[in-house]
Amino acid sequence: MKKTLLQYSVIFIIFVIGIIYRVHSIMGTADYFTSDTGVLCLMAKHIRLGLEFPVFWYGHSYLGALPAYFLSVFFWIFGTGLFAFKIYALFFSVLSFILIVLMARSLFDKRVALLCLAFLAIPPHSLIVTIAYGGYQAYILLGIVFLWILGNYVRTEKRLFFFLTAVVAGFGWYSHPMFIYFILLFIVTYSIRYVISKESTFMIFHIEKIFAWCIFFLVGAIPYFIGLSRNFHYYNPLGNSDSNIFALLKSFVWAVLFKIPHILSFDRGYPAFSVINSIFYIFLFILVISEIVQFLKSKAFAPKHLFSLFFITTIITFSYEQNYEDLGTSRHLMHLIILLPILSSLLLQKFVGNSKVLMAGIILVLSLIQLCLTLSITKTEPNGYDLIDTLRKKDLTKGFADFWVAYKLTFLADESVILSPLWGADRYEPYTYSIINSAQGCYIFDLSESIQSARCEEFERTLSAVKTLSFTHNEYESYQIFSGLHITDGNANYPVKYFNPVYEDEYWEPLNPEGKPNKNKNYSFTIALPKGVYNFEFRVKYNGEYQNDVYCEDGAITVFNQINNSLIGRVQCKMDSFADSPVQIYRFKAYCNPLKYVCVLVSFFDANLELESMLIY
Repeated sequence: MKKTLLQYSVIFIIFVIGIIYRVHSIMGTADYFTSDTGVLCLMAKHIRLGLEFPVFWYGHSYLGALPAYFLSVFFWIFGTGLFAFKIYALFFSVLSFILIVLMARSLFDKRVALLCLAFLAIPPHSLIVTIAYGGYQAYILLGIVFLWILGNYVRTEKRLFFFLTAVVAGFGWYSHPMFIYFILLFIVTYSIRYVISKESTFMIFHIEKIFAWCIFFLVGAIPYFIGLSRNFHYYNPLGNSDSNIFALLKSFVWAVLFKIPHILSFDRGYPAFSVINSIFYIFLFILVISEIVQFLKSKAFAPKHLFSLFFITTIITFSYEQNYEDLGTSRHLMHLIILLPILSSLLLQKFVGNSKVLMAGIILVLSLIQLCLTLSITKTEPNGYDLIDTLRKKDLTKGFADFWVAYKLTFLADESVILSPLWGADRYEPYTYSIINSAQGCYIFDLSESIQSARCEEFERTLSAVKTLSFTHNEYESYQIFSGLHITDGNANYPVKYFNPVYEDEYWEPLNPEGKPNKNKNYSFTIALPKGVYNFEFRVKYNGEYQNDVYCEDGAITVFNQINNSLIGRVQCKMDSFADSPVQIYRFKAYCNPLKYVCVLVSFFDANLELESMLIY
């Protein structure tokens, strides 16, 4: 009786520690709250208010909107806001915690379940917050259910479990196509069981089962096909694969030794801990290989082999990710939060044996290291509230900003301030239309980020190049705010509905195959104006000496409609154009309306060519 009470007391204490850890990681850390989280929260708010009932995430064709529907329930209970979102994230984090332990108890034994409980109490901080703030709750929960059912099928071979995996796999595919990791695991598992099965000679039997499995998969994936029926396009989540064997092996080794340990490190400023992580995963990889070898010898497939096999298929599949060295691809390894506790428990059992004291000591040391590193990461609220107050005071409640800022601030402001991305994916076009059709929009840049700083410089340089364009420039802390953009034509002023320099290089390549033009002498921008016909005038000056035997194209001015890519006008600035006068004037007429963007490209490849003035009237 006393021994049982002690065991339950230990379990309760570990569970409470796990809850406290998650409260700290999710409720006390907000630097992971980005525009992706903002989009999720805005979707949930619109669902709660009955404004939208999306099948996929806004601006996506592959991310199921199930997390937004879950979150809308928490908004209904606790009110719309950041606190309700954190409660939602905490709830599903704890639910996953409990389900993984129960799965370990069901597929293995109490000892493995207890070890899983210990490892899950303080899991990698990066996995916890990525799942919480990235909206991957449904993906993880469905992954747990899928592995639980597949493990029972491996153990019992019941048809019920076989077809349940199909339904869950289909719905998991709808939640996120990254569920391909789980589907590939099923394919490999079934193939192995087919090879070692006594019924392997009866091919028709297996074909019928696979066909039936596919039918049940399609049933589970019905929401996905409903989304496709709304003219969404399929997106490949795994990127382009590289058929080069050497590149594949290189990425495989990188994933095992560096990528996974680096992603799961808790503070990337601690190189010593990264070494500890790497050593741990090398041993874990050795364990997995040994389990696979043991299976090949015995040909007895068990749930522990299933999880070892999943670890291998995950790394192999992940190695096909084109940018495998990019930390942004870490979401492809989120389901390791399911694998790690079980594999780690098997690792301890194999290398430590029955020494409970040594095993408890190892768990305690690892937990303390993880806890100390995690507690150093604390930020109570996401930044942006002061900027929101400033925008409200200046009556700049609609505008454009960096993608990672736009939707975050829109949600934190409860849509009293509406921002859309000036560059990057436009996840919710109604916001963009609302800004363009408003009286005046603003443009926000954060100089604390190098990319935004460079784009701000280009934005201001291009604005200043249009002599008839006026604007107001304000500064707030590290933010640069441009507003009041308008075209002056005599006594008339026309508000600029949209203005954005073309930051990418895609337009330059066809104009100059030999190299990019000089940035400081070339301009490219997109502009939207009130309905009407406007003149675009360019005065080009040639500062060098005219050479009548040279007829190469030294520059070009192109104006076109960006919506349908129809050409409005294009002129080549050839050398012979300046034979009679060093200054040439080029004019184009363009019909504009707020939703018909006109794109201007001015490209000079001769150092002697200079844009003397650019007018819009």
